[in-house]
Amino acid sequence: MASNDNSEEKPVKEQSEGKMVIHMNIAAHQLLSKLLRPKSPEHDWESLAELMGFSYEEVVNLGCDLDPVESIIRQWERQSDATVDKLLSFLKEIERFDVIEDLQPFISETPTPSLYEERRRKKVSENYSQSPAVGKLPIELEQLTGYMQKAEG
Repeated sequence: MASNDNSEEKPVKEQSEGKMVIHMNIAAHQLLSKLLRPKSPEHDWESLAELMGFSYEEVVNLGCDLDPVESIIRQWERQSDATVDKLLSFLKEIERFDVIEDLQPFISETPTPSLYEERRRKKVSENYSQSPAVGKLPIELEQLTGYMQKAEG
């Protein structure tokens, strides 16, 4: 996947600043798996896992997973410092500039943490307000309380 020849395109560093790997979409994870899974000494998922802090034993065990790349990304992204910038730094260290280039469109569409939280709150609010149970709950609780009082008395 080559990048567009758009002269106004922001550099990867500017696009990724403050963004978290956990907020990247599933297609970005799938791309990482596809590109890093083939064995390539010092340039594959095992090298990435070591940079992410996985022990040799953990890397060996993860190698038994159906998709070891997805497993390391999912485990690593739970850390509070699992930023897109850090992932890009690791990819540079293992000289996977092709992966960095191919991830660029996904990085640009990954929301910042504040935007991600704003979208999450909005979605929760919309789901709550569209729920048919909203408005009925207090009545049901009052009815339940009445039934309990009758049963006790």
